[in-house]
Amino acid sequence: MIAVWFVVLAVGILGTAVASRRAVNAALQVVEATKFSPALVGLTVMSIGTDLPEIANSIVATATDHGDVNVGDSMGSVLTQITLILGILCLASPSIKAERNFVISIGAASFFAAVVVWVFTQDGNLSRFDGAVLILLWFGGTVLLGHEELRPNSMAEKRGTAAPRNVVVTLFWLALVGAFAIAVIRSFLELAEAFSIPEFVGSFIALSLGTSLPELAVDWTAIRRGASSMAIGGIFGACFVDSTLSVGIGPALFGSAVSDDVLLGVGLAAAAMAIATILVARSRRFDWRLGSTLIAIYVSVQLVVVVS
Repeated sequence: MIAVWFVVLAVGILGTAVASRRAVNAALQVVEATKFSPALVGLTVMSIGTDLPEIANSIVATATDHGDVNVGDSMGSVLTQITLILGILCLASPSIKAERNFVISIGAASFFAAVVVWVFTQDGNLSRFDGAVLILLWFGGTVLLGHEELRPNSMAEKRGTAAPRNVVVTLFWLALVGAFAIAVIRSFLELAEAFSIPEFVGSFIALSLGTSLPELAVDWTAIRRGASSMAIGGIFGACFVDSTLSVGIGPALFGSAVSDDVLLGVGLAAAAMAIATILVARSRRFDWRLGSTLIAIYVSVQLVVVVS
């Protein structure tokens, strides 16, 4: 049976790569047909779409009384995306560019949200109220940050009527990305159980890595298409979604008990978010130095979680 799950894993990864390419193509057409900046599309459409696995997992995990899995997956994804994923992209493509003010704004918002999650989990519970607050933080933050990215001087010359259709097409392909990612997640979980990996450690490391695969695939495709600002917007936007909407939607519906094990992971994810934001904001080049540093942060945090 283990061999079967390895096959499912391979198919899921391949499907994620194909669907992500289609999603980026459609998203780029949205950018070309509207006044929306690539960073804004990354912050909204792309980040939510690539976070569908985390969102689905949040609902399923809390509904089945696995609160640690929800928190571990969502906050582990924050760590994975802002360090490992961004680090890999820096190593693979040093031509990445990002707007400093945007990075600082969304990075600070994600760090604040992660701290809120850490505070909420101190009592061993994520209540419906806690979940609702996190969802409101996501909505309010997205509106404020998105408003900053609406620039009249960057409006496209051709508006056409294709934009709404391309948004739907983008979401369709992103949904397929999520579907294939769920296959990756399921196979990861089955393999983790087969090798007796603890629940929180498995979700914070293995499951979050699986749910972050769509982000890597989508952002890599965007960078290859010359839309690096969309990729950066997608990464930072996904971190914001994970630390608000994703981790909050399950508890908002069902409420959730969590163990003390989540506190260390959430705290380290918040710290990594702050450090990575500072490094990215101060970097003039997204080269191997930045990439290596981010990956080193990821490895260090995961080692602490495993040892603890």
